[in-house]
Amino acid sequence: MECPVHRDRRLAFPDLPPRKVVQVLGIGSWATTAPGERLIEHGKPVDSISLIVRGQVRVSMEGRVLGDLGSGELVGSALLLSGAVAEVDAVTTEPARTVRWQAGTLERYLNANPETRNLFQRHLARDLAGKLQRVVTVLLVVCSILATLA
Repeated sequence: MECPVHRDRRLAFPDLPPRKVVQVLGIGSWATTAPGERLIEHGKPVDSISLIVRGQVRVSMEGRVLGDLGSGELVGSALLLSGAVAEVDAVTTEPARTVRWQAGTLERYLNANPETRNLFQRHLARDLAGKLQRVVTVLLVVCSILATLA
């Protein structure tokens, strides 16, 4: 049977050495959630980032589904970086396993571990770029549909 830390390392932090993966995962809070649990709530500030280890999270705004996030994706990263109050809800759609880092705890750890900070920021950038690519793809499809209607 495969060690969960090694499986989670490939999922979340493929560039980190195993010892650092254990440290990063160790400063987070692990949770197993049932369908319908909120990771982000509209109108509330975001003070943590969650990594989906297993399961799916639906992001919606005012009842409209914006997209689904799955294993290896971060929840709350853009909101935490911007400091904005959440304009979306992020809710599990199936049983999920997550690890959540409080912003202050993560910041202190990364400040004390600059190499890990660089690799964590690289993962964060890849995660945000992937989400942005999905948005751009949807916009291109919408534009092409609108062009055919004009």
